[in-house]
Amino acid sequence: MNERIIGFARVSTDLQTNNSQIEKLTMFSQEHGMTIDKVFSVTGSSESAKEVLDEALEYLDNTGIKKMIVVNASRISRTKEETERIEEKFSSRSKEIFYIDQQGRIDFSLNI
Repeated sequence: MNERIIGFARVSTDLQTNNSQIEKLTMFSQEHGMTIDKVFSVTGSSESAKEVLDEALEYLDNTGIKKMIVVNASRISRTKEETERIEEKFSSRSKEIFYIDQQGRIDFSLNI
């Protein structure tokens, strides 16, 4: 059985689409035997992403899913400090955030 995960995608303006991010999330999950249960998506600044990230965390809590994947840390926050606060919030509830690099691998560098 595939591991269930969620995805998160954010674009900055209405002139952009998150299609390429969702495509990368989908490809990554399929290559690693995971099933994306739901993709949380937002248009706007990283500040506007906070509410959607809270919704994603609540969804994780309610479904028992433990992991969220994101194409790049800059999609959830513009600063390393804010990213670390968000990660700590997830971690305190036994949830994990993974970032995917340009080559479709897990990125451990927090490339903000």
